[in-house]
Amino acid sequence: MKKHIVIRWIARIALALVTVLLILSAGSCKSKATLTESTMVRDSTVTTVTVVPRDTLVKVPGDSLRLTTTIAELRKALYITETRNRVTAAIGLQGDSLTVDCKIDSLLLELELRDTTINTLRDRLEKIETVENVPEKYVPFLVKLLAWVGGLALVYLGFKAALTYFKIKIPF
Repeated sequence: MKKHIVIRWIARIALALVTVLLILSAGSCKSKATLTESTMVRDSTVTTVTVVPRDTLVKVPGDSLRLTTTIAELRKALYITETRNRVTAAIGLQGDSLTVDCKIDSLLLELELRDTTINTLRDRLEKIETVENVPEKYVPFLVKLLAWVGGLALVYLGFKAALTYFKIKIPF
């Protein structure tokens, strides 16, 4: 077998291998993003108390009291009283009988009633947040410089290999 054919095949295999390695290395430089999930639960109870006052008028009926006695009995006791509820007495003399009339007027009472309503509202809010943390790549300047030098060296070697493979001569 001829020696230059073997060298050509080795050069083609080396060129294909370098191309595959460059493609694989360029595609594998991706970092994975991390997902953070947080759950926030808010549970609240709201109670409202509503008081509505109502004014109501109530009529209390009048009342009366009558006491009849003789003057002789009044002279013995000097003072005769009789009470029933809240009655005001008036004393009058008719003949030899003493009459005591007690009356009370009807009364209007104003009552204030309250209607109370209690409302209770329970609320539950659940909120799920998903945050994606994408790490920012930090590449030092020296690494960038070496990458550029290596890229230029590969271009130079590829250019030289192409010149050798196709046997092109540059006139300078």
